[in-house]
Amino acid sequence: MKAGKNKSKIDKSQIAWQTMVWPAVIFLFVFNILPLFGLVAAFQDFKLSLGFFKSPIASTDGVVDALKHFKFFFADPLVWQVIRNTVVMNILGLIINFPMPII
Repeated sequence: MKAGKNKSKIDKSQIAWQTMVWPAVIFLFVFNILPLFGLVAAFQDFKLSLGFFKSPIASTDGVVDALKHFKFFFADPLVWQVIRNTVVMNILGLIINFPMPII
């Protein structure tokens, strides 16, 4: 074997390609992976001091009740008004903002 050529050396063209890929990788991580922690926290009695992995699953009187927070949310008498307002604001945002680039 010849000791003259090192296979671990990176071409300058490869560095350019990798430099272009990193922003996309960071974007995917921030907007696709990090929100999954919020999904996990929705089913936990989350405590900031314990973090995502050590916080216990939501429970009521010692019985595991993973939907505890959802039951609390939907028990509120104003929940349907909140949901309606959210949907109306999103639809109005689409109606107003969608044609703006055309105009």
